[in-house]
Amino acid sequence: MKQFFQAAKTKVCAEIQPWLRSILNHLWYSVDNCSNDPVRCEELFRSIIHHIANEHSWKEDQSFSIVFECCHTQLSAEKVAIMRWLSKQSDAYKRLFAILTDKRLLKNVGRIAKNLTTSAVENYNSV
Repeated sequence: MKQFFQAAKTKVCAEIQPWLRSILNHLWYSVDNCSNDPVRCEELFRSIIHHIANEHSWKEDQSFSIVFECCHTQLSAEKVAIMRWLSKQSDAYKRLFAILTDKRLLKNVGRIAKNLTTSAVENYNSV
């Protein structure tokens, strides 16, 4: 996650800042909803790259073979209007894309999917 925070600190990529919490939440959502399948976890996590560009469904391609749409319900017109979507042509989007497709990061996300679930943390915190 360090890469996301470092990128958001740069002037060129300041647009990433409002998305940091969502990216972190999405990582945990991906881990919790991947059924311990590392490929599904990676795709779920990477799907946020479409979401932040206001693209909520996409076609199957080389990089997505399991996940083809966001898991949220249809966004209201009001929500769409107030969100700070990133343009796919922006430097911030390109930097975020590079981070989210980094092989080392995705390998680690896959490891998390196999070895950790949020339910153990949730159990601990509920005590």
